[in-house]
Amino acid sequence: MSKSINYQPHIDGLRAIAVLSVLVFHLDKSWLPGGFVGVDIFFVISGYLITSILTREIDQKRFSLKHFYTRRIKRILPVYFTVAASSLVTGIIILAPSELIKVAESLLASVVFLSNYYFYFNVGYFGGQADLMPLIHMWSLAVEEQFYIFWPIVLTILAAIASPLWRIVFIWAIFLSSFVISLMLSSSHPDFSYYAIMTRTYELMVGALFAIYMERAKALPKVSIWMAFAALILSVIFIRQSMAFPGWIALIPCVATGVLIVKGQESNGVYRLLSAPFMVWVGLLSYSLYMWHWPVISFMRHYFIDLEMQHILFATVGMFALSMISRHLIEKPMMKSGASFKRSFLLVYILPATILVSVSWFIISNDGVYSRYSNDEQTLLRTSEAVGHHCARSLPYDKPNPDCLIGEEKTEPKAKVLLWGDSHANHFFNTAKVASTSMPVTFELVSFAGCPSIRGVFRVNRAYSVKCYEHNEAVWEKLVKNGDFDAIVLASNWANYPRGNNLGDNEDMSVSTENSSRAFFSNMSNMISDMALLEKPFFIIDSVPNFPFNPARCNINRKLLGQNRDCNLEESEYKQGKAEFTTFIMQEVNDKRNVHFVSLDDALCEKGACLSAKDGKALYSDSNHLSEYGSKYVASEFISFLNEVAGK
Repeated sequence: MSKSINYQPHIDGLRAIAVLSVLVFHLDKSWLPGGFVGVDIFFVISGYLITSILTREIDQKRFSLKHFYTRRIKRILPVYFTVAASSLVTGIIILAPSELIKVAESLLASVVFLSNYYFYFNVGYFGGQADLMPLIHMWSLAVEEQFYIFWPIVLTILAAIASPLWRIVFIWAIFLSSFVISLMLSSSHPDFSYYAIMTRTYELMVGALFAIYMERAKALPKVSIWMAFAALILSVIFIRQSMAFPGWIALIPCVATGVLIVKGQESNGVYRLLSAPFMVWVGLLSYSLYMWHWPVISFMRHYFIDLEMQHILFATVGMFALSMISRHLIEKPMMKSGASFKRSFLLVYILPATILVSVSWFIISNDGVYSRYSNDEQTLLRTSEAVGHHCARSLPYDKPNPDCLIGEEKTEPKAKVLLWGDSHANHFFNTAKVASTSMPVTFELVSFAGCPSIRGVFRVNRAYSVKCYEHNEAVWEKLVKNGDFDAIVLASNWANYPRGNNLGDNEDMSVSTENSSRAFFSNMSNMISDMALLEKPFFIIDSVPNFPFNPARCNINRKLLGQNRDCNLEESEYKQGKAEFTTFIMQEVNDKRNVHFVSLDDALCEKGACLSAKDGKALYSDSNHLSEYGSKYVASEFISFLNEVAGK
């Protein structure tokens, strides 16, 4: 390894590729589907640079933890807290109380660099909720900070007590352990694997290993530079969020980044590209640009709901302007500051952290400060809440989840109903709760978000594809066919699946709209035929209207921000979108005495429009899920079709 680390402009070029990839992905995922890989590029660069600095200073016996953390504090925290504070202030102005509480909670986690675990427990990374979390991008900073805490200590201890051979053995053991854990968890627990330090450490260790083996890596043939560059570009284009990630697939961009760091400084076309003035300029802005880009995009999505091209252009200009301001007024002055560790720790970390924690705690403890709104505004806001119940399980257990049993406290004779489906079964939790209090019926809710309740299908573009298949098979055999239920209610976002590229089966697992449609209708038809052979009633609940925008946010913006926009959906547009499914299901159940199709259209649509709100109360929490109020609102439909079952 070289004795000094001179400025290497091509590394800023790599930073530019990383941040621009993430930025484009977040503006519109269809433009660059693998753009999220930019974070992995950042991890490798960080692992390389930190290890290069640490090993050099440790070898020269001048390493100081205080000095190291002082540099980290000055480098990371000023912009970090500026973005966090700005997001909190903006959230107070335009966010609903429940949304503001989530920002405050995520900020509390960010202050102690644990936001990666907060977002794992509260939202996924690629879902609709994530798009509206202005601080979700701080999860990657949390991973890096966690690495910065243990890695200097590990290297210091190894240098003091281990021989050079055992140091290398231990470092490789860390890399391999993390890689194996990532392989194991990326398929079985994709969200955890995406966020966790133990699954991401191997990516930082790729950079560390390239720093340690720099001289050997330099001996790679020149063709490796172009191969690495091609692999990196192809990764940000072709890697998909549906893949088990990070897993083994992340090794491709990580190793490619490592090769480009070490070999990319050689005089060649790749070096000239990476060290071009524009790339270096973006690379120098990359930290501020990464920190500012997501809050800007997220808050614009809150305000405009649908980002059109003019909004995207405005957001891009805004995030670059904020980045240049923070780069020149915050980053550079703080890095040049001669403040000691104690002064930096107190003024740059403790003071702003205390202020932000205090404000966040006030927001959380005061229920998002609902009191700032009128009674009508509070009614709309409270009824926009999502159904706060999640009963999704990978497979049904011998003993049902007590939280998913509805009406069990009743003592009089009652009919037992299985409510089975995807997240649309979940949003009927309050529906079932109201029904169970009005009639002698109890429910068991078994749901698996993103997995339609159809035997034989795989969710081909998700890491849980096989689990979806196994779940439905197990529910059918254990709870439907052999279970002690008087009726089964199936609730899924039916009309959505044939129009996506999301389903396959044992006949064909290719990812396409045509195959998804074929797998859906074929396997649904087979299952309905199987239903007809069982002596129990089945009720297939139609999809609720799927809006092309978030109607809850639309109504909130109308009420709170004075926006003039129609938040309802034309009934003809809604029915046209599900026409193929409606025709199919009516034909399938036509001659089945015990299989019934139940539409909620009459409850949710009137006078040619599917309503987003009723009497000042929100019916939806997002584009296709009923709110808590909406879930209760359609309860009369459940009561109507279950009356016959309850009378048995």
